[in-house]
Amino acid sequence: MKDRFDSLDGLRGLAALVVVIGHFWPFQNFKSLPAINIFMDTKLPVAIFFVLSGVVLTHAARNFKKDIKWLSFAILARYIRLLIPILAISLLVAALYASGFILVDKLPAKYAEWEGYKIFYQFPATLGNALQFSFFDVFFKYDPAKTFIPPSWTMRPELFASTLLYIFLIGLSLGRLDRLPARFLPLFIPLAVVVFFTKDIIPGVFYFAYFLMGYVAYRLYLSFGTFLKGGIFAIAFVLSAKSLLFFWGVKGLFIDLIFASLIVTLVISSWDIQAILANRVFLWLGKISFPLYLVHVPIFCSLGMFNFILLDSVHIHAGIGWGLNFAITLSVCLGAAHLLTFVDLGTLKLLRGLKAKYRLHRVVPA
Repeated sequence: MKDRFDSLDGLRGLAALVVVIGHFWPFQNFKSLPAINIFMDTKLPVAIFFVLSGVVLTHAARNFKKDIKWLSFAILARYIRLLIPILAISLLVAALYASGFILVDKLPAKYAEWEGYKIFYQFPATLGNALQFSFFDVFFKYDPAKTFIPPSWTMRPELFASTLLYIFLIGLSLGRLDRLPARFLPLFIPLAVVVFFTKDIIPGVFYFAYFLMGYVAYRLYLSFGTFLKGGIFAIAFVLSAKSLLFFWGVKGLFIDLIFASLIVTLVISSWDIQAILANRVFLWLGKISFPLYLVHVPIFCSLGMFNFILLDSVHIHAGIGWGLNFAITLSVCLGAAHLLTFVDLGTLKLLRGLKAKYRLHRVVPA
């Protein structure tokens, strides 16, 4: 059994890139056009992130006895895994704020479509606030008006749903249901639907539905492996259907849950899709995906705003200005994310040491 799924790393990287592109371009009529909306829709990639977490965390837990010791380690490790990159980028934001390089209040009128970013950093982004945000607020008391990293709203549901997944895995183990035959796996799909529709009743629990679909995708992979031929045609059909539905106004969280689950299942089950997503470019995007997801909005609010101010001062045509700023800002986002991968690598090394200290009980995997 492989320790990592390179194709899923590639999918995560591609999803993170789509989020960055979608957040840069504000032109809704253009962004909603068929085919184009696949590369501009920022909500589907987030759903994919959650489903991928269900796959990856289930896979990571496969060799360990599910008990209280394992649960305490898993929750702590998940918290640390998310905390350290958030802390690093929050400190970067505090430095940008202290240097006066957060420029959201100086956006030229010519580029007013970016006014949505002016709501950010209207508070003292100090070192103390950065520490409080990173260690506590982002996970337990997220406030969009006081966020250092606007896309980090996903961290609270990520940690919460991860915890629910761990408890779910313990429950399966205690009930000896963790090795159910594949024919019973579809029973978890209506359970995921029920969990999803708790969203108006029990705050936050519905995010577990994405993780549960990731669990189903992983268990299907364990049962059947990469069995699917012609996966390229299947995923092209799925993406085309998603694009047309989006264009026709058929969208929402439940639609994203369905399509994210289909996409992840197709990727994990298809040789030809895996061959594409496991190439160097997508693997590199996967490697930088988390820092890229976190750092791009702070860069938009500093360098991106600076570029628009500069382009306006030299009277560059707005259309050209958008293109130039996109090329420059995207390049810097990718470069900064690449430089920040040392934080991710250091975090993973720390977690390996923590796992060794915990001395978790291993079992024969299913």
